[in-house]
Amino acid sequence: MEVKLNHEIDKNKDLPKKETKKRGNATFSRKSRRKLFNYILKLENRAGFQFVTLTYPTHYEENYETWKKHLHQLYSSLRYHYPEMGFLWKLEFQKRGAPHFHLLMFVPTTPPKTEFRELIRSSWYRIVGQKSKSFRYYGTDVKEVKDIKSSGFYLAMYQCKDQYTRTDIKTGRMWGIYGRSKMPMSEQGTEQLTETNYKLLKRICRKWVAKQPNSRGYAIYLKNRVGSFQIFMPNYEQIRLMNWIASRA
Repeated sequence: MEVKLNHEIDKNKDLPKKETKKRGNATFSRKSRRKLFNYILKLENRAGFQFVTLTYPTHYEENYETWKKHLHQLYSSLRYHYPEMGFLWKLEFQKRGAPHFHLLMFVPTTPPKTEFRELIRSSWYRIVGQKSKSFRYYGTDVKEVKDIKSSGFYLAMYQCKDQYTRTDIKTGRMWGIYGRSKMPMSEQGTEQLTETNYKLLKRICRKWVAKQPNSRGYAIYLKNRVGSFQIFMPNYEQIRLMNWIASRA
């Protein structure tokens, strides 16, 4: 749920766009993380999501264009078998410095687990060109997603520690989407609130956040903050809350 005051909506709309610079060293800025959060919030929680991890062997090319080429080849290979497939990807680095990808993948046909895992293993093994049998088995990992928001926020928050970043090489984009039109998106609604209902909504959201595990700090932040705010709340609770607030108008 994202709440904005009227004077804060599109306040930068008429400002001239900044010239884009070519991406360089590995960064995952707060702005980029927020865009990733916003996209995850719009995903619909339904069956068919898989959390896929793709790693590299001991010896790998330190060229981000090669990594992105491998990822594109995997998408092309999987799309042949599952035309309605799409995925959100994020580039991260292991402690040893090697790159790896996390994919939040949506496959609507929900193939058998063993068949799908074997396809991922064999495809990535072939694309990377590694001859080690152990890499064929351990180079990938596939898990069924039970809660899209939990998996998505793990994807967004995992690389927030300095030891998992590299500033000595170029990386290009740190996350992106393949098959954007195939990803299931939930319906988004908006409501105009009075100042009284806005304050009531914020107070209820703050109390709800305070009851969630490891969220007390953000609840204190909401108590002291004036203006826009954003929380991660299940869709059904958002709808129930907004309907109740709107009924008070």
